[in-house]
Amino acid sequence: MSTSRIFVTKRRVVYLCHICSSCNYPVLSYVTITSEGQKTYSFMQEHATDLADRLAEEGIQDEIVRIRERIVARGVLTSTGNRNSFRGVGRFCNSRLTGQNSPCPNCGAYESWMEGHKGKLSLNNTPKLSFPTLFTVFSEAEEWAISYIQTLINKAQCSQLSEVSIANARRDHVRLCISIEDLISQRDSLPEIAQKKALLKEQEIVVQNKKSLHFFDIRKKNSMNQTLKEIELRLRDLDKNITLQQFALNKEIKRRANLLREEQIKAYGCSGKHIVQQEGESIVFLVEPSSIDNAAFSYYVSELLSELQGNSTYEESKFCRKCGKSLSNSVSFCRVCGAKIETN
Repeated sequence: MSTSRIFVTKRRVVYLCHICSSCNYPVLSYVTITSEGQKTYSFMQEHATDLADRLAEEGIQDEIVRIRERIVARGVLTSTGNRNSFRGVGRFCNSRLTGQNSPCPNCGAYESWMEGHKGKLSLNNTPKLSFPTLFTVFSEAEEWAISYIQTLINKAQCSQLSEVSIANARRDHVRLCISIEDLISQRDSLPEIAQKKALLKEQEIVVQNKKSLHFFDIRKKNSMNQTLKEIELRLRDLDKNITLQQFALNKEIKRRANLLREEQIKAYGCSGKHIVQQEGESIVFLVEPSSIDNAAFSYYVSELLSELQGNSTYEESKFCRKCGKSLSNSVSFCRVCGAKIETN
């Protein structure tokens, strides 16, 4: 007698919360448990479906237990466990996790307990709070993260920096703003981008010339086809080069932007609120800095420009005197604030 098999798949989202071992901010990750129950049958398909459904639910509960066991043991949380899929005659269940290996959206750090990733610390040296806590209800996970970020907010509000420390933080804040602007300008004006534009123009001209050829002008058509192939290969190489360079620059821009936010908290205080930043399956909760004091910012921009003017390698038109944004040497007006650029 032939048998058939019923498959029932269930998915459930649980939440892992931990304190990033690199930036010390709370991270909440969405982890999806996928469980598939299988039941073979010859008759009574409806009964077999119910059994497969129960097997899938058992698989989800088993995964929740496995996650808790790995947390207690302070071990690596793998996508699949070691349990055999066989659950009895004609009964099978397979389950797995996804989303548990997401890095911190703020600093990009991985933790030692994440599968296939080496954190900055070993499992033995990882702080207890940097191991995950499991929640099955989002509101409870969110409450945990908000409670921790509130302690950081209270700490930031209670910290009293000296006037010298605040002044230094404001100087560093200005330097970071300018350095980020420079990196953005560098990213958007790579030499390879101009080369790509030139090649695309050349490609367009060759295509147009090819269309104007006589139908029987085979030799020239073959020559142009070869030219187009060469252009295509060069474009691929340029695209690859541009992608690699922009990826590295974007990574550094993000790193400095994170430093900028921390310096802004030191320089101008925090607002008393938190902000969230999401990337992939993870959310990080951050202290929100207070708004920038424009008068103070302009003052330290002017101070920095005066320092740069004293440097023999300083070029007058590199920064705007009014807002501090970086400029190319050929411009007459700042592209950000519109101020006229005066040169000696």
